[in-house]
Amino acid sequence: MKRQLTKLLSLAGVSVKSKKQLENTLILQVESNSKKAVCPRCHKNSSRLH
Repeated sequence: MKRQLTKLLSLAGVSVKSKKQLENTLILQVESNSKKAVCPRCHKNSSRLH
């Protein structure tokens, strides 16, 4: 089911890790497949929170 939700979302570099349904609400926990990201504050590539 997680793979199907990942394909349905069609977000590059993102995969669904878990899902939870509460009444009429679907909650998805997603995770980036990338090991690095650009820091929104300093604009440098980072592989950890800083």
